[in-house]
Amino acid sequence: MRRSLLLVLTLLFVLLAGCREPEDGKTRIRVTFWGVPEEKKIITDTIRNWEKNHPDIVVILEHASYPNYCEKILTQVAGDSGPDVIFTDIPYFFTFQSHDMFLDLTPYVNRTQPPLTSRFFPEIMKPFTRDAKIYCIPRDIAPITCVYYNKKAFQEAGIPLPTDDWDWNKFLYICRKLTRRDGERVTRYGFYGWEWVNFVFSNGGRIVDSEEHPTRCVLDSPEAREAIQFYHDLIYKEKVMPSPQQIAASGMNTAQYFANEVTAMYLTGIWETPQLKTLQEQAKKEGKSFDWDIVQFPKGPRGTRGTRTGGSGYAILRTTKHPDAAWEAVEALAGAQGQTDLARTGLAQPADSTIAESDVWAGTGNVPSNRKTLNDAVKYVVFDPYHPKWPYFQNNIVNREMELYLLNLQDLDTTIKAITADLNTALRKNAVQP
Repeated sequence: MRRSLLLVLTLLFVLLAGCREPEDGKTRIRVTFWGVPEEKKIITDTIRNWEKNHPDIVVILEHASYPNYCEKILTQVAGDSGPDVIFTDIPYFFTFQSHDMFLDLTPYVNRTQPPLTSRFFPEIMKPFTRDAKIYCIPRDIAPITCVYYNKKAFQEAGIPLPTDDWDWNKFLYICRKLTRRDGERVTRYGFYGWEWVNFVFSNGGRIVDSEEHPTRCVLDSPEAREAIQFYHDLIYKEKVMPSPQQIAASGMNTAQYFANEVTAMYLTGIWETPQLKTLQEQAKKEGKSFDWDIVQFPKGPRGTRGTRTGGSGYAILRTTKHPDAAWEAVEALAGAQGQTDLARTGLAQPADSTIAESDVWAGTGNVPSNRKTLNDAVKYVVFDPYHPKWPYFQNNIVNREMELYLLNLQDLDTTIKAITADLNTALRKNAVQP
């Protein structure tokens, strides 16, 4: 009995000791984030170098997986065990903001001279600013406009490399020329890209009536329908793009699909650069050629350009006990040094336009050499709807029906009607006040 009591008292002492502030006089800040291994290393190196000049602050980095990230943070906050700083993209930002989780960072921004965000792209500042208050400091903007292309494939097909002024007609012509066949079997596809919404945006269509205040689905417009049909035709009519089944059956991720020359062009974001650089180095060691660059997503037939975009940054939770120290950590991660460190790797386009326009990012000696085109692409970005439940709507309504269509299991009319009806109902039941 006495032994059990002693054990309980010991455990209680340990728990209480863990709740006390450390006795070394240092302030500890917890930062939760997600990211691929290359990104995790960059963030860790940035913070550890920063800590050398800030010996009074210890930053505890907590890496988490993206799919369950939102639920993890919300659970921690509900249990009064949330971190001080969280990394967030725009869809998650609106989910977190609907729970009133963020500290207003405007006073901290204005304390810097010139204000830290005065040099940032206004496009990325807009969603993170609500009612004239800044709740998140962006570290990057990410137009999903990068069409990676294999230079050798163009050389073999005897056609010029693509340029940023191309349109759908030129794009389709190139896809056909790059696609190689052995009888009926395709041995190399001209293109692969999962962002079908880019075709909608570049054809003048939209998913909802207003990204800032979505109230209804507009995928039933002629512009949107035409674009979705064009995308579908790339798979089943033109046969210049693999189907979702083929990608899944390949055993490769989409970047490897491109690197292994199963497809000659690949639409995604700039964040694929570190992985493709690694695959390029591997190819060289094996005596293979894998030389690539990027070009902007093509303009639509009416000369319109539009692409979906990402964008992310750091926010401080209102529950932090150390707001000033947390701000210093945010400055380290999203300030000039943090963005410069990321820019050098090619992983993320800086939110700070002065860094994005400098040689660190836009210099021709970088890989890919056409990185600078992303600075122009910022003008054409379309953000996901500013709705706290949009990630759920997108996965369980839009993507669910589009997957059936792209698997050729239902027709376009059925797909559009289902998305429109279900999304309109969801937006009506979960209306957000402007």
